[in-house]
Amino acid sequence: MLKISYSIIIPVVICILGASWLKGADKPEIPEHPYRVLNPVRVSPDWTHPLSMRWSSVNILPWTNAEQPQIIIMETWLWLAQQRTIHTVVDKESLRDKIRPYNQRLPLYDAGQSFTGLPHGQYQPLFHDDGGYDLLNLSNLTYHTFRGRDASGPQFDQPYKVESQGNLYGNKFAADIDGDGIPDLLISRVIDGHVWWEVYPFKENPWQAKRMDHMGPHRDLEVTEGFRGYDIDGDWLGSQVNHVLYWAKGERVNGQLRFGPVEYVYYGRDDFPVQWRSYNKLHSPAVIERDGQTWIVLFGELDRALAMPLLGLVDGRMTCGKAQPLMHDNQPIPLVNMPNVLGVIDMTGDSRDEIVLGSGSSGRIVVIGGESVGQFESLGTPWMIGGYVCVDTLAVPARGDWDRDGWLDLVIGDGSGLFSLWRGTEDPLVYAGCEYLTQPDGVMIQHSGKRNLQGAQEHNWSYTQAELFDWDGDGRLDLIANDNTATFRLYRRVDPDDPLKVAGEIFTMDGHKLPVGWRARPAGLDGKYGVAGDDRPVLIYTDVDQMAVIGVPTAKGSLVIERTIPLTYADGQPIQTSHFGGLAGRTPYSVADWDNDGRWDLLVNATRQNSQWFETDPEMMRINDALATNSMFLLRNVGDNANPRFERARRIRHADGVAIRVEDHALNVCATHLDGDDKIDLLAGDGLGYVYYFLHDQVSTGPPQD
Repeated sequence: MLKISYSIIIPVVICILGASWLKGADKPEIPEHPYRVLNPVRVSPDWTHPLSMRWSSVNILPWTNAEQPQIIIMETWLWLAQQRTIHTVVDKESLRDKIRPYNQRLPLYDAGQSFTGLPHGQYQPLFHDDGGYDLLNLSNLTYHTFRGRDASGPQFDQPYKVESQGNLYGNKFAADIDGDGIPDLLISRVIDGHVWWEVYPFKENPWQAKRMDHMGPHRDLEVTEGFRGYDIDGDWLGSQVNHVLYWAKGERVNGQLRFGPVEYVYYGRDDFPVQWRSYNKLHSPAVIERDGQTWIVLFGELDRALAMPLLGLVDGRMTCGKAQPLMHDNQPIPLVNMPNVLGVIDMTGDSRDEIVLGSGSSGRIVVIGGESVGQFESLGTPWMIGGYVCVDTLAVPARGDWDRDGWLDLVIGDGSGLFSLWRGTEDPLVYAGCEYLTQPDGVMIQHSGKRNLQGAQEHNWSYTQAELFDWDGDGRLDLIANDNTATFRLYRRVDPDDPLKVAGEIFTMDGHKLPVGWRARPAGLDGKYGVAGDDRPVLIYTDVDQMAVIGVPTAKGSLVIERTIPLTYADGQPIQTSHFGGLAGRTPYSVADWDNDGRWDLLVNATRQNSQWFETDPEMMRINDALATNSMFLLRNVGDNANPRFERARRIRHADGVAIRVEDHALNVCATHLDGDDKIDLLAGDGLGYVYYFLHDQVSTGPPQD
């Protein structure tokens, strides 16, 4: 019988603006604005951090003869210095006295080497009894036949296209489920793809640049927490969608694999297909062996899995037994949102396979394992040593001396809803490894977004926004944060000797939480500028109507905002920063005196769609739409410090005027000093989770838009 040890399944990335980013890197180059490689900040080589899958193809393959597999990251993003890397397990014992803590339950990986051994794709190895294996590329169903090893790794024959007799769309896993020694294919998909919009109330597309009746921000915080789309009992008004599990029998014809007709996998000894109704767009199947039994596992809910014993062919139908929870006590899988199977392999070296998951839009790798079905638990995330600073996608960096050791640190919010601390070193472009902020009891802070603008399908996702600022004037930095529930919180350190433990409180106004745009980072502005009429510091942020405003507290350090002041252009027009619905908010702010004229200026980030509020030149609007990129903008203060007025936005570009290009989710700006001069430099976090640096003289701003 052919041994199937693990599989790579096409990642399911549920993103805020739909799938436009997924093909953005494949669009034709704009001749005057090509992609350019950007410079990420790095991690000290003795420090560790989680190995992120980003929005990438992740292959977990036995490329060498090591006891534990390599992790191969395949990128297509053209602004990255490394497009493909292979990460190999390092000898933890030899590094025990040199490296910082990491996840002890899983192997520790190196920073990665450039990899060119395979074309881009999602590969599943199909093992032979002699230890060799073929590769099935599930991205395009091509088959690579093993023909031996050399010093560079396994070698394969020229691949051939696998023929099939049916529609194989959906998440796939190859396994010999009919017992004939030839791999078959499991396929999970929505019954009718067009019903996906039913997960939104009245099938209302949230990514439209207009106001909507049933979704979007809600100004009446006495009625809801901030968003329409929920009924009076607090339940999401969108519908779940139905998924069905299919299989296609594998056979060998003239030595080549092909798949037969697509048929239902049946539930029990009846004619009822395996189905699961959920908010998840694509379910992900896997096959595991436990207790002498073969099980089909479905990851179908946001963070849950069900396992069914495989009964095999019953009256000519592929059949499963009763479904039961995979996890111990049916617990949710931590740090997972809409999981997809990356592989089934022995990650711990105990001769028993674990399941490796990718986590939807948060880009995190999570390993789960257990002795038997119903006893699985999370083993956490594999960590790596050195490399680049990278978080769980959608990086929002802030910089300041958080741990008070004299070096400026990074605190980064991300798509998983975490706050990570990367301690500074003497080199402002190199940071110590990743540590996570916790509650006073030591439990890691994670914002899970149970009530958010886009509904139940993103209940386990967040997008935390971090700002470091001394809000109460005690000489110590505080963390001011927002997330996808549109909730401003102030976190203060609770232990002077422990920079990780913080306690949070919510900003309010008129007895309710402060009405703000979701996923929009505020900027703190020092009271010395006198904006409040005295020395009270203020907040700059996007309000619930998508306007840039200043929030004035009742007193220094107060979490009660007594009034707001609209920010305006020089002609008196208010500054709108974003569209509505899913495009609402999404505007991180940063304050700095960019031009050293003694007046504070404002730097903002805008998605491609929201850039229309800043980019008014018709030619640049045409180019901007074709670029499909997120952008940073400068709003110069042409008023005074206490009564600011801003000229129209200037797009921040490369020094020669070429547009800075990434994908269209994030280029979240943070103004700081990096090279010791008196000019403001920039950090920016992208959608993949990297943080890039731009020295002042490496960028230009061009003229303001009229």
